[in-house]
Amino acid sequence: MAEYARGVLARLTDLGRDLKPGSWRPGPVYAMEIAKPARPVAGDGTMRPLRDPARDDADDDG
Repeated sequence: MAEYARGVLARLTDLGRDLKPGSWRPGPVYAMEIAKPARPVAGDGTMRPLRDPARDDADDDG
């Protein structure tokens, strides 16, 4: 916890700057279609989207 607390002000400052109107851009998203599970009501074999924010290896804290 103490490790996270270090640098929190800088992270909040960066976040505030990123959230100013017009300055934030969404990152890439990994998307695919997966089958819906078979259920008595909606088990018609249809597909649903699955989306996950793409992560860069630099984003991984360990």
